[in-house]
Amino acid sequence: MAHFTLDYPSTRGLIEAQEPTAPCGGFDTVGARTQFPLTKGFIQIDSGHPRSEVKVNVVYGDNPSAADFTTAAGTPAASLSVDHPGNVCVTVDLADFKGAADNINATIQVVYNGGDSPLYQCTDVVLVTSAEGFDQTKCVNEQPTSAAAAISVKNAATAVVAVVMAAAMAL
Repeated sequence: MAHFTLDYPSTRGLIEAQEPTAPCGGFDTVGARTQFPLTKGFIQIDSGHPRSEVKVNVVYGDNPSAADFTTAAGTPAASLSVDHPGNVCVTVDLADFKGAADNINATIQVVYNGGDSPLYQCTDVVLVTSAEGFDQTKCVNEQPTSAAAAISVKNAATAVVAVVMAAAMAL
């Protein structure tokens, strides 16, 4: 499994060995553009690490250069600390973001760091006021696994038993 995948909107492409290659994980050619809403937008990723940092940069234009991505990194459109593997929905609301406007071509760059090195994926979009085809149901956040929850419950139960035993011994 890749360190992370950009699942929605669709990534330009994914070859795990190329993910560390900025700015778009080795996929430097602009692909098909999908509509992306200026308000209530999001990206959906699948995180392969228990902890990670995610930054979302937006570059405007038909064919952005590597320098454009470097400039955009100074003011990310969104960022998030993730504390579990699995599905993560990152809100990207561009209503008040500098330069964002209706019918503007843009590339969304996702920079993911799970602790080993930054990884990159991109998606090409057209910013629109109303993105009728944008699927809001794809925004899914997975909760930590039940195994982690079971460990927490077990530790809590052990603590309760210890307190009860200490109280009984004090009598």
